[in-house]
Amino acid sequence: MTALRNLLLALATFAPVAGFAATLPTGAEFSDSVASGKANLETFDFAGAGFWRLPPGERIQWLQPALMDSQIAFNPGVDPCAPEMQRRGRSMIWISVLLQAADEAEWTRNAGALRTRIAKLDAELAAAKPMGESSDPRVAELLARFGRDQAVRGMSQEKWAEGLPPIAAKIWGLAFISRWQAIDCANTAWLKTQLAEIGWFSIPKFGAEADTAAWHLVQHADREPDFQRRMLKELEALPQGHTDAKRIGYLWDRVALADKRPQRYGTQGQCIEGVWKPMDVEDPEHLDERRKALGMEPIAEHALLNTRTGCSK
Repeated sequence: MTALRNLLLALATFAPVAGFAATLPTGAEFSDSVASGKANLETFDFAGAGFWRLPPGERIQWLQPALMDSQIAFNPGVDPCAPEMQRRGRSMIWISVLLQAADEAEWTRNAGALRTRIAKLDAELAAAKPMGESSDPRVAELLARFGRDQAVRGMSQEKWAEGLPPIAAKIWGLAFISRWQAIDCANTAWLKTQLAEIGWFSIPKFGAEADTAAWHLVQHADREPDFQRRMLKELEALPQGHTDAKRIGYLWDRVALADKRPQRYGTQGQCIEGVWKPMDVEDPEHLDERRKALGMEPIAEHALLNTRTGCSK
């Protein structure tokens, strides 16, 4: 974000824009339209609207309000899942291309390639295979959402960026993350509605697949830590056999790290020089005892598996 702040300071040095192309609204008006959802940067025809007929300095000045608005989505304390914030965040993709493109031809080439690639990504995510089948419509929807959750996490950003023009390739990470975030936010919102009605997708009532799928959506609701904290308490209060006890350990650690506390079960870690190691753990001498109580394998086995599956290059 340091580079972004520097750019905002640089923008302030430009003089006010003297005039705009006839069909182009002011930068402030356009920014408001993007935030409200009336304008979509992913489809807006900047060339046809006359953006590229503006002198270079005036183009940057025109973009200033939208650039400042997009930054709001990355500020501490905002709700990244709020529709307006998602729109603001996505706008950064296209503002970045507009700022880096030297002329209309370069914009058209990069924006066109990026839009085509995003459409392909959206189609693949929409067609993601559900993680199981059920005759219960609620469970079927849960399994479909879990399918998209796993699909986006199984994709390689680098592979998806292959073949894109230079600017589009550089910006692809923002585009990919915007889709990832949209899936997580939508899944969290949907799950909260369902749980308000049924309590939990318990194993006796809905089956082990539903319990697993619902837990994954909670585990990936990192943008709403209060929801994760509440669900941890609710899962801990469930009767034995209503959820997989191992899931409680994983969620306990997730919540602890979000609260900047040592984890209890060693489930959360990182690859260091090709080896997976758990982050800070409370009372490490008794870690395996706590893991065993929840049906988890010893931490050494857990670390070896994660090294093989998550740390290989």
